[in-house]
Amino acid sequence: MQRGRVDLSRLARAVADNLKKTDPARRVEVAVAEGAVVDGDERLLRVVLENLLGNAWKFTKERPVAHIAFGARAENGQ
Repeated sequence: MQRGRVDLSRLARAVADNLKKTDPARRVEVAVAEGAVVDGDERLLRVVLENLLGNAWKFTKERPVAHIAFGARAENGQ
């Protein structure tokens, strides 16, 4: 594991772009909040985002236009 500062917003956009490329016929609006930066392993966090956003992609397949949002919030200063 290699810990470091990871821009989750950038990773989420990259994962969403890959999902759009694999299924270009789908109408999916993806909103990614800016500024989600954490300390962690980028490779493992990418896997987490691929699973989370991939599940959102899969479970919204019946909607004519799907909306998927990714964001973060501070709680107790963290």
